[in-house]
Amino acid sequence: MLLVVGVSFVVGHFAARARTGYFDWELASIFGTALGTTLLAIATGALAYTTTEEQEARERPLVLLVDAIWGARTETEGAIMVTLRNVGLGPALRIEVHARYDDQTVQPTITSEIVPVLMVGELVRLTLTTTFAVAPSAAVRPDGFPISGTYRDRSQLHTHPIITDWKSSQPLAMESPIPFVG
Repeated sequence: MLLVVGVSFVVGHFAARARTGYFDWELASIFGTALGTTLLAIATGALAYTTTEEQEARERPLVLLVDAIWGARTETEGAIMVTLRNVGLGPALRIEVHARYDDQTVQPTITSEIVPVLMVGELVRLTLTTTFAVAPSAAVRPDGFPISGTYRDRSQLHTHPIITDWKSSQPLAMESPIPFVG
């Protein structure tokens, strides 16, 4: 405020028109009003921008991989049971879940799943069917199925990755203690 008054005074003093004398009050007030209005518009825009960012962060979903358990059905088929939870503060939309097998010698076909919506605090369990063309020569490694995926927030402008390794850098897949029955 003092800055606007000071600059307006300088403009009124040094930009005085010849007919008005030493100080042009009209020019100073017009300039001060214009400058003050411009600064107010800039401050309002900055406030709106930071408020929008804060609101988006407050409503952001956060999807965690709770567990992923491998279970064999036959020598060439099995399934990965995936459990996800939304621990964020907004709904997660269009959750896409994928898996791959970390063995270059044997690559199975693994289905992907899409969940339309996962509300705050909600848990969902998915089955990713896994089919090997031929029976693997070695036992299937239960920890060899890294899970990945993405989801969108309410605005559908931002895509976020599913958090899959929040405990460690190792995949969360583990062998089921009970044989999988599907």
